[in-house]
Amino acid sequence: MKKRISLLLTGRPFFFQLLTDGGCSASSGGREWNSDAGEKCMTVMGYYSPDGAPAMRSNVQIGAYTDGQGADMSTLVGGQPIKAAYAVFANYLNICGRLGEFERLVPGVFTAAELDSLLVFEGA
Repeated sequence: MKKRISLLLTGRPFFFQLLTDGGCSASSGGREWNSDAGEKCMTVMGYYSPDGAPAMRSNVQIGAYTDGQGADMSTLVGGQPIKAAYAVFANYLNICGRLGEFERLVPGVFTAAELDSLLVFEGA
């Protein structure tokens, strides 16, 4: 499988998002997995460039978890999963050099300062 994936990516940039629906949770402070918990969902995004590692901004983590292993609802994306999806979309547009289209495509979701705080990768 690894060889097949590497053949698909040869010479091409690749932006990805992984998500979990919070499929596992554990007792506070422990690692004994015992249940399904939607408030413990997560998303991870990444970008591969055949030209080398992409330039990163200083904010490489957008949301956070609490000590109770749930999403920190006080972060910009923690209380509304759709905003996490929009943050990933904004990063994709930024990588493509098309961040200027975000407000037209998704109007009124973030202020300019909020949008800037959600960008992880430097734009094209």
